[in-house]
Amino acid sequence: MRSTATSSATSLPLGELPQPSPVIPSPSEGADLASRMTDAVGLAPLGDDRETATPFIESVGFYASLPVLQFYGRRYECAAIDHAGTFDYSSPFFVLADGQLTERGPSFITTLLRREFVQSHEASIRAGIPLPVMDLILGGRNGVLISSRDPTNEAGITALLTTPSRHAHAEGYIDRVRNTPPELREECHQKALELWAGLQDARREERREGRIASGGVPSLPKEPSPHVSTAIWKKWLRNMREHPCTEGRFTFKGVPFVCNGYLNVHVDAARALLALLPLSSKKSRPGTIRGPLRDAFLRSAAMLLNVHGMYGETITRLRLTIAPQRRAHFYNPSEFADESHLNCEHVARFLASVGVTVAEAETWRQWAAAYVDMSLTEHPEDALLQDAMRDARARIDADHSLVLKKVNPGTPGYYSPVLEQSRAQRAARHTAYHSRENSSTNAEAGPSAPMGEEAPASPVHPEDAREGNTAYANEQEDEDTWMGPA
Repeated sequence: MRSTATSSATSLPLGELPQPSPVIPSPSEGADLASRMTDAVGLAPLGDDRETATPFIESVGFYASLPVLQFYGRRYECAAIDHAGTFDYSSPFFVLADGQLTERGPSFITTLLRREFVQSHEASIRAGIPLPVMDLILGGRNGVLISSRDPTNEAGITALLTTPSRHAHAEGYIDRVRNTPPELREECHQKALELWAGLQDARREERREGRIASGGVPSLPKEPSPHVSTAIWKKWLRNMREHPCTEGRFTFKGVPFVCNGYLNVHVDAARALLALLPLSSKKSRPGTIRGPLRDAFLRSAAMLLNVHGMYGETITRLRLTIAPQRRAHFYNPSEFADESHLNCEHVARFLASVGVTVAEAETWRQWAAAYVDMSLTEHPEDALLQDAMRDARARIDADHSLVLKKVNPGTPGYYSPVLEQSRAQRAARHTAYHSRENSSTNAEAGPSAPMGEEAPASPVHPEDAREGNTAYANEQEDEDTWMGPA
């Protein structure tokens, strides 16, 4: 389904909506949802030779592989979709179930909604106002998302999927088929998915051959959504670094290239913070928004989180209360501050409002330190970034236990007083040696440095591993734990 509505920067209201109570009595509290998947209220039981992999949502009485937003009696309610009974607020799609579950069975019209559409109609959802039908392609009944307007035979499906001018309609049709549970599809729908996959492969191959024939280079891979896995992000980072257009010079602030790879501690923090930003409304650019707001939010977040304890101190100073549970809300410029006025206090207010604890914020300090350091490399005269780095180092000087853990001493943002002292002593010895050499005017030309003082091949001096980050040295054997998959 394709919506004409544009994405809003407002947050999803779903976290504040109630969970529905089914009309049909539910099993005893604590029963696993998996045991209810075959208790199909109002549906014919499946045969013994067929097993369903789609959860059965008892509160609405039909199968669904997406979060369900039920509308009845001028109010919206959320229905759980997994075995743990949780509602996936990060899903790119939702199912709008317009109707009710009666004692005779489910009676719903089920329609596929894009996340952007839900965002743009937040006010209507909060007020319990029906969503505008003119902006929707209504689906079928009781879990079927395929519209009555969609083709129902092989000839019609082939014509739709192979006509270039109908590509947008074809994409919406495939989304509706793909998100309709397999138990509710017909044979022609499965063939449509197979035909579409083959067409997509053929189009990719044509584009690749066209680039090779014209001497062009592949386009840059798109940034993934913050809700996908860390492994996918690390693969994207590597692909960007190795792409012909970047020639190995690609950088992603806060996630430095370390020891021939990327650390989980940096990637996980970047994903967590990006997930707090509104999603892009452009289908060609999935993930979070780009531009000044994103840059200002991440910069202010890095300056706040880079200094150990500053987030908690800001919460106390502003007399804020951290929400008791994490809320699936995006940063809203109209509620806090736009990119021109955003600062650390605004970020602290927002993080507290969505339930980010002081302990969780501390796990993002490695990312913040790297972000500040990498930003200063680009803008060395930035006074605010300089202050953030100086304040962070001052606290580490006062308490050496605050030295960053699980990062290489050569990582951007890493600082250790012991390590800095070791480097200063080594530099002093090196300078003294050269002074002696220069004072011997009659001495024969010798090496430019004492034996054993040659420049190291890596950015970390051999002595640094011994005198620097003790935690890092102790965790060498468990490197896979924090490096993660390549």
